[in-house]
Amino acid sequence: MPKVRDADEVSLHDIPELERYISDIRRFLPIPVAYVTSMSAIVDATDMLLKLLQRADDEVVGRRLHDFFSDPEQMEAVQQQTLEQGSARNVECVLVDGQGREIPVLVHTLVRLDEVGESTGFFISFIDVTRLKEAEQARRQMEQRIHQTQKLESLGILAGGLAHDFNNLLLGVMGNTGLALMKLSPESPVRGHIQQAEKAATRASELANQMLAYSGKGSFVVEPLSLSKVVEEMAHLLEAAISKKAMLRYDFAPDPPRIRGDATQIRQVVMNLITNASDAIGDDNGSIHIATGALEVRGDHLTSTLVDWELTDGLYAYVEVSDTGQGMDSETQQKIFDPFFTTKFTGRGLGLAAVLGIVRGHRGAIKLYSEVGVGTTIRVLLPTVDMPEKVRVASSASIDGWRGEGLILVVDDEEIVRETAREILETVGFDVLLAADGVEGVEVFREHADEVRAVILDMTMPRMNGEEAFNALRQIRPEVRVVLSSGYNELEAIRAFAGKGLAGFLRKPYTTVGLLEILRGILEDEPLVDGRNPDG
Repeated sequence: MPKVRDADEVSLHDIPELERYISDIRRFLPIPVAYVTSMSAIVDATDMLLKLLQRADDEVVGRRLHDFFSDPEQMEAVQQQTLEQGSARNVECVLVDGQGREIPVLVHTLVRLDEVGESTGFFISFIDVTRLKEAEQARRQMEQRIHQTQKLESLGILAGGLAHDFNNLLLGVMGNTGLALMKLSPESPVRGHIQQAEKAATRASELANQMLAYSGKGSFVVEPLSLSKVVEEMAHLLEAAISKKAMLRYDFAPDPPRIRGDATQIRQVVMNLITNASDAIGDDNGSIHIATGALEVRGDHLTSTLVDWELTDGLYAYVEVSDTGQGMDSETQQKIFDPFFTTKFTGRGLGLAAVLGIVRGHRGAIKLYSEVGVGTTIRVLLPTVDMPEKVRVASSASIDGWRGEGLILVVDDEEIVRETAREILETVGFDVLLAADGVEGVEVFREHADEVRAVILDMTMPRMNGEEAFNALRQIRPEVRVVLSSGYNELEAIRAFAGKGLAGFLRKPYTTVGLLEILRGILEDEPLVDGRNPDG
């Protein structure tokens, strides 16, 4: 055991012993510390400071302290403050290590005085705040993403609400024009005018669907899809849509896992991404690369994507579009999914905002990589999950000459929708009951449960929504045929009805033909028992 010496046994003249003490202190101190002369020359440095600077002792001791700062003048000001006040604390500075890497630090200084009060030098300690800065940057980025998502969500709610109300009004227009065409003779001179009105209403409905797409609740026809096949089938359209100076290259996974989604909406996503890539290349020569594949995605990857709040780890299929265009700075990247944002002189509509809404509606995410002067890559991730049960969806099949009979219940909170549906149904022979919300609908159905052949049920209503009303109807009569009616997409609308025997889905604004065709389909089927055909 080494002998423990009393403090008075160690004197300043005992140089070897003092040097060993100083050496031990240098190794022991857990923070970077330097002793600097009043002329800024480094006399001594702890091992932790050498490690922080990534330099050897002989590369530090003897040099001016200012040489290791990105802003030497700032260090001179700190020294002056220390002389005047005796110390300085929590001064943010930036060190430069032996590899040229900048290290943010907090500097603390303390002046050392001799017997007459003159400064002989400074003690300086450093606290590496690199991780703190990185955490602050990550927090700011997260706050920006939350703000952006909240803004987009607010705009989406507004767009979805407007489109929902707009579709109800259009249903009145389209339903009544369809009725007029049914009742007019083929030779009527006003037939052409009504057809033009019907055509305009249809185009207005498409605009409403764009708004719904942005809100993430656009009208989908859900089916299993291969992204490779979807993109491959539209290759000729993509080649026609891009600049003549852009070369389009493909890289399709041979057999990617399937997604569930709407092929038309997915094609719109791809077309918008290709168009934007072409615009980024402009009049220069460049290339656009479109790829598909699958990726096992985990939390870290999802947290850096857009539309990632409800996503879970798992296997995702992706379509990715890369270009060698001008790229984007961080400010532009934060705006490109805003409605009507454009870097051109005139906008093209919802553009990438619609892409964001479609991806949100498909429960997917978007990954964006871009660098000014290098190019941009946008990857759309879509979950690979099992398909929901299939329900009948209105088609465009002809119903010429078809007649119905029996009692139909229409439950909708919009009067124009109820009255239009009644007019259509009574025209072909049905008797009709109306209800203004879910509560009234359940009460009316309870009184006529044995007579009602089918129920046309709105999804969004006050007091009792479509899902709650559906469950109440099934408790009264389990085999009742219910057709859900909504302006929102099929996937969104029927998600809560999986496995419950929903008879069909009717997208608003539906036409006269659409309403009658789906009713004919479900009423001409074999009777349903607990949502299933008797034959299994």
